[in-house]
Amino acid sequence: MNLTLATQSRLGVAGWAVLKISSYIVGVSTFGGDPFTNPLFWLLFLAGTGSLLWGCAAQAQLKNYPRALAFIALAGIIGLIAQAVIPPRPTGVPNADAT
Repeated sequence: MNLTLATQSRLGVAGWAVLKISSYIVGVSTFGGDPFTNPLFWLLFLAGTGSLLWGCAAQAQLKNYPRALAFIALAGIIGLIAQAVIPPRPTGVPNADAT
């Protein structure tokens, strides 16, 4: 199944939001309310981070930037906003990820 870059971006960020909320709910509701000792919390948290990076890499590629720009999203909501407001690069400028 080939997803467009815009769809990958939307799915990645939506998956991050769902997994982040789920990890918090699972973490607080088990192990005496300490999420950091719960392995399921970490599994969901890391899966959410992977989903976020996948979606943001697609967004960077969609705007003709290198996929490495996705790491700016690790700054949290500020990084997501920064990546959302970055203007698309003109198509004449070569992309570092072009293959």
